[in-house]
Amino acid sequence: MNKISKDNEFSVWGVYDSMLQAYRGNMLSSQTLLLTFAAIISKNSEINKIVFAAVCIIGFGQLLFIWFPLIRRRSIIADFHKFNALYNFSERITCKGDLIAKEDNESPITEEIYINNASVRKIANGHLPQLSKINGFNSNLRYARKRLDYVLPVCFAAIWILLFFTN
Repeated sequence: MNKISKDNEFSVWGVYDSMLQAYRGNMLSSQTLLLTFAAIISKNSEINKIVFAAVCIIGFGQLLFIWFPLIRRRSIIADFHKFNALYNFSERITCKGDLIAKEDNESPITEEIYINNASVRKIANGHLPQLSKINGFNSNLRYARKRLDYVLPVCFAAIWILLFFTN
C-alpha cells in the first residue's frame, strides 16, 4: 500500500469510519426487517415451517458470517487510520507493534500489518496512553463500540435462536 500523506490521513479515516457506520446501519436494518418477517410468519399456520426456518437461518447466518467479520475488520481499518491521523502510528510504531526508538532500524507499521496481526495490534494499541497522553486509553474498544459491535449482535443471535427453537 502506498503511504498516505498526513494531510490526507484524516480524509481516509473519515471515509473508512463513514463506511463502518453505513455497514452497521445496514446490518441493523436488515436484522430488524428479517426479525419482523420471521415474527409475522411464525404466527401464520398456513406458511410452511421450512420458510420460517430458512428466514431464521439467514438472519443468524448474516450475523455470524457478515456482521461479526465485516464490522470487526472495518473497525480495525478505521482505527488504524484514526491512530495514524492523530498519533502518527506509521511513524511511531514498528511493524512488531513497539514504539520506534531513534536507533531503531525496524520497519514502521502498515495498515496491512495492523489489520492482519492481532498480537501486533494489541502491542501497538498498548502504546495509546503514551501516544495520546490520555490515561486509561488502552484499547480501541470504547464503550459504545463494545455495545454496537459485540453486545448488539449477540442479542440478535439470542433472539434468532429463541425464535427458531420456540416455533
